[in-house]
Amino acid sequence: MEDASVLAGVIREAFVGVARQFGLDAQNCPTHPSNCDTDWVRSDFQKGKIYYMAMSAQAMGCVNFEYKDSGCGYLGRLAVLPSFRRRGVGRSLIATVEKRARSFGVRTLEIAIIAGYESLRKWYLGLGFAPVRIDEYVHLPFKVEVMTKEVS
Repeated sequence: MEDASVLAGVIREAFVGVARQFGLDAQNCPTHPSNCDTDWVRSDFQKGKIYYMAMSAQAMGCVNFEYKDSGCGYLGRLAVLPSFRRRGVGRSLIATVEKRARSFGVRTLEIAIIAGYESLRKWYLGLGFAPVRIDEYVHLPFKVEVMTKEVS
């Protein structure tokens, strides 16, 4: 909880490029992580979400994990600062969540991404995630692709 402002800053900075790429802003997509603030992170903690942060001399990235039910967990807000990308930070954060998820008895991890974000989709496919469905939400200006991975 004491790192909520650091986590919010990492999330915001990591998602700015995605927001620009897809034309997202506080008006057309107020819930996009590029708009994350400390209250969002605190709310996540209150909902039982667990955050993991990759550190060196500073925060490099973060991810959260939420145990849903019936053996399913949700991986959210995977964020790696641009200067630390392509160094295995995201892969390491996901491996940490997978290990933790197994300790909770989770059999399946779920992630949701912007449908049409092909480079991210390919990255998750390379980590063993498989596409499940495409969802549409009236409050989002894009479709959402749900992917899952068996972790048990």
